[in-house]
Amino acid sequence: MSLKRDFKLGVALAGGGVRGFAQMPVLKVLEENGIRPDFIAGASIGSVMASLYAVGVPADEIVDKVTAIANKLLDEKVFTKPDINFFKLGKNKINGLADANKIEGVLYELFKEYGVVNIQDVKPGLILTSVDLVSTKLVIFTNIKDLKLKRDDVIIINDVPLAVAVRSSCSYPGVVASRIMGDMQLADGGLRMNLPIEPLRAAGADKVMSLSMMKDRSGVYTTSALKTVPRSINVMRDELMLYQVRQSDFNIDLNVGLVGTFDLEKKDEIYKKGQEYAEKYREQIIEFCTTSPFEDKVKRTAQEVKKKGFFARLFGKKSK
Repeated sequence: MSLKRDFKLGVALAGGGVRGFAQMPVLKVLEENGIRPDFIAGASIGSVMASLYAVGVPADEIVDKVTAIANKLLDEKVFTKPDINFFKLGKNKINGLADANKIEGVLYELFKEYGVVNIQDVKPGLILTSVDLVSTKLVIFTNIKDLKLKRDDVIIINDVPLAVAVRSSCSYPGVVASRIMGDMQLADGGLRMNLPIEPLRAAGADKVMSLSMMKDRSGVYTTSALKTVPRSINVMRDELMLYQVRQSDFNIDLNVGLVGTFDLEKKDEIYKKGQEYAEKYREQIIEFCTTSPFEDKVKRTAQEVKKKGFFARLFGKKSK
């Protein structure tokens, strides 16, 4: 049963490949306490988690479903055995090593299990980001029909199969082939907005909690293209995300250490790390998601008065 609130809550989930498994235990904290966000947004792997959550998949089942997807992709060597079309000449050549159609197909069947085909079939406000490589504009897939952002470089799409939207948001350059849609060539949402807080504000969220996943900047030398390309993009994406994090009211950075974007073998280790973060911030998460902005303001004011009073007394003693 969802708790009633007098304000609208938004949750933003960042992209970060397999590190997204660390987000699930935090979502479980919300579920265990009857907290249901009014809006949820995601980019890349965050779009997968956000969509499953919005579809209504219980947190524990999200773990099972995403694990099943990961195992299927591992068994079929989607990320280690290049798609034959990657090496073709001419129009049928694709721009990613992985078979993106398989990924989209798995997502389609998964969403269909819950009676969802189109993004409009989802009830809570859902926002997923992508980028059109042709126009370079930010692309937002959403079921919020009146969503408007105060910027000219954005394309908003309200009518699209949810599997297509998620696959587009996850189309990691060079690894997962971009998704062609009309005149657009859609790629990973993390290229421009890896932590979608701005559209949550535009949708009407009064408070926004976000889960970022910025990696340790240190690493080891590698000659592998499958590791070098993601690592390079992560550096750029994380730098941009530092700005996006500042737009959040409450951000938890799920730093799971030196884990590659596609190191699916480490998913269990990452999930356990996410559990540690969920327990560490449990009380703060619950308080933030159940306290109105007005109550927050009153508490901050009281704290500031108390702090100023302490220093006033301190300086007052010194002046005697």
